[in-house]
Amino acid sequence: MELNFIVAVVSGAIDHIWLVFVAVLISFAVLRLRKNEYSFESASLWVLFGVLSFLAIVPNGFHATFSPDIAELALDEVKNLPNYKALFTADVILVFLGFVGGAKLA
Repeated sequence: MELNFIVAVVSGAIDHIWLVFVAVLISFAVLRLRKNEYSFESASLWVLFGVLSFLAIVPNGFHATFSPDIAELALDEVKNLPNYKALFTADVILVFLGFVGGAKLA
């Protein structure tokens, strides 16, 4: 079971690699603007945290939290469901890596 989870995380990371680039751009823009404008300091980190949390949660976090009711699905549909917890884990890791990359660039 653990190996399947790791394979699903790696597969999800490859499918959602775009999250790294989006998180780098957003982190870089917000942190660079924060350095240049001192009036932007107070809300900038909250906005950055909110946007990056949104990016991490939206693709698969909703399905990981509120998974479909297995009893209502046919057996074929259950076999085809992806591992949403693994995909959500991959999204969180990718967004964090993007944040670190954007922070280093800024």
